[in-house]
Amino acid sequence: MVIVKRNLNSQSIEHQVIEGEFDVNDAHNVISLGIDPEGFLHISYDHHGDPLHYRRSLQVMDITGWTEEISMTGVLEDHVTYPYFIMAPEDVSDQNSAGRFYFMYRYWGSGNGDLCLKSYEAKTKTWEDHGPVFIKGRKQMPWTANAYWNHPAFDADGGMVVTWTWRVRGGPEEYINNHNICYARTPDGGNTWVTSRGMPMQSPLTPVTVEVIQAISPASNLINQCSSAMDQEDCLHVVFFADDWEGIPQYYHLWFDGRIWQNDVISARRNNFEFKGGGTLQIPISRPEILIDKENMVYIIYRGDLSGDRMFVQRLKPPYYKAPGDRYVLWDQDLENTEPIIDRIRWRHDGILSMFIQKNHQADHEGLVDVPNEPVWIAD
Repeated sequence: MVIVKRNLNSQSIEHQVIEGEFDVNDAHNVISLGIDPEGFLHISYDHHGDPLHYRRSLQVMDITGWTEEISMTGVLEDHVTYPYFIMAPEDVSDQNSAGRFYFMYRYWGSGNGDLCLKSYEAKTKTWEDHGPVFIKGRKQMPWTANAYWNHPAFDADGGMVVTWTWRVRGGPEEYINNHNICYARTPDGGNTWVTSRGMPMQSPLTPVTVEVIQAISPASNLINQCSSAMDQEDCLHVVFFADDWEGIPQYYHLWFDGRIWQNDVISARRNNFEFKGGGTLQIPISRPEILIDKENMVYIIYRGDLSGDRMFVQRLKPPYYKAPGDRYVLWDQDLENTEPIIDRIRWRHDGILSMFIQKNHQADHEGLVDVPNEPVWIAD
């Protein structure tokens, strides 16, 4: 496993290799890296229903020395998938929320899992469980479920907003049964959760107790694990793809306009595909990412058959965000099955979009492809 550090002043690059046996044949086995308020690096990696793999750097902002694998709290850490560090903004109006550092992951499996949230106290180097489950999908009747979260967003007071789609065990045969987009906000770092109208919700959140901000039918090719962002008026924006009225998967922009939730199709694809079968699938469009600037311009980033598999950005202008808006090529190379990976912290601090770029060859159902090594790029 390779850790890379770039000095933004000199553009110098450092590399550090962490030795080990890692499963590179399963696309679920992602790596997440975060930086706590004291500047220590945290990394979690190589899970698909496995015990927690987690290390912390020995020095501030240093990639050369790491702890051995350690636990966080020891609670619900034996069946981890999708490790995800979340860094709250430091410049929020509620200083109790400034710089909070979180870790989120799925406990157990697809269609039968819970969402766990832990927060970190940098001064004592200790983790705290919130719940320990805050979105409950296991042991539900008549079917189990799990929540696939979109990248969370933060409002001006430091409240974290999480949106997600449910995947349910049961429903149409062979289809990946994602449906609905749900909403929850925590004003206090994960202890309590409220709806978009500020109404309290009882924890843990379940399929029958949460707020649905966009109803989407099962077997509608709704993608899981997309993105959200907050505009300057503290209105949430979410991007995803799902079937249109003709059964063709399209990109959507869902946002709160201050009164109601709006949902617009922003692409014009013509070719159908279906989410069927198990494992990771080779699909013709990537998950979308979203960023919003200080003028409330919305930038939606994607790669797919509608962009010649180039990395594209689509800019939508306020207040109505009418599509198609303006479209630009960000990386003019066929990237096959690559998905956008962006640096939200640098965007927030400097207004600069930094992206990780690497051509990806993804076979269906965790299949393997005999391909050459591809270069890794950081693009600003």
